[in-house]
Amino acid sequence: MSSARRLLIREAKEALMNQTRTITSPNAYSTFLPLRLAIVRPAPSPRRSIVTMNKDDDPNQLEAIVQQKQALRSKMRKALKSMDPIQRSQEVALSYSLQIVDEGAITIRHNDVPVDAIVSPAGFIPTSPAATKMSD
Repeated sequence: MSSARRLLIREAKEALMNQTRTITSPNAYSTFLPLRLAIVRPAPSPRRSIVTMNKDDDPNQLEAIVQQKQALRSKMRKALKSMDPIQRSQEVALSYSLQIVDEGAITIRHNDVPVDAIVSPAGFIPTSPAATKMSD
């Protein structure tokens, strides 16, 4: 796997993992319903700042979030432009680990876009022969 591709995958993983670690707790209704499993989110990367927002905070925080998003998109676009055209034509999806399900669990529709690989906090998952070959 090329170093540009590894860098792109690492940056995508860091972007997905830039979330506070929280564990959901059962609420008052859980005594009547089966207990849900706790959902654990990854710890934030020490190299990135976390911006949270509530009604009492500075309204400029929304602008800070937008600027962070634009900076990430700019980095990703530059990395994609510098990649080999064959690699650039592959489709990669970003996903949380909880969003990944077994193949066939969801019906494929006409407007779905097939992907060659999935990047999640758990790692890189090749989903096509081309992606499998490149990841070896």
